[in-house]
Formats: sequence, C-alpha cells, structure tokens
Amino acid sequence: RDIQRVAFDSSKEGINFKDAVQNDKAISSHLKHDEIEKIFIPENHLGSSLDIIEDVSRKVKNSCSKFS
Repeated sequence: RDIQRVAFDSSKEGINFKDAVQNDKAISSHLKHDEIEKIFIPENHLGSSLDIIEDVSRKVKNSCSKFS
C-alpha cells in the first residue's frame, strides 16, 4: 500500500516517483538507498516481460474461447 500511496501522491503533486519513494519514511525504513536504486533499473525487470506477456495472452485466449 505504501508504494501505491506514493505513486498517487507523486503523480498528483508532480514529483518524480523515484525521488518520492526514496524520500518516503515508510519505504526507506525497509529498503536501503541502493536497493531502491536497483528497483528502478529497467534491465532488472525486462527478463520477465516475455513470460508475463505470454501468461496474459494465454489467459485472454482462454477467456475468449468461452464466448465462441
């Protein structure tokens, strides 16, 4: 919930999301600065993208097949 709160607040206030996460006491009490930095490196997350897309595609196809 903290991430969601920070995301909404930073969007509403026009603040950079990464900066807002780093400055949030609730989040920074659980994650070190370098851990937060690593979260925002896209290359750390792209490896799962294909699996996620294939999973969503399979679920959509299964769901659509119920209507045909």
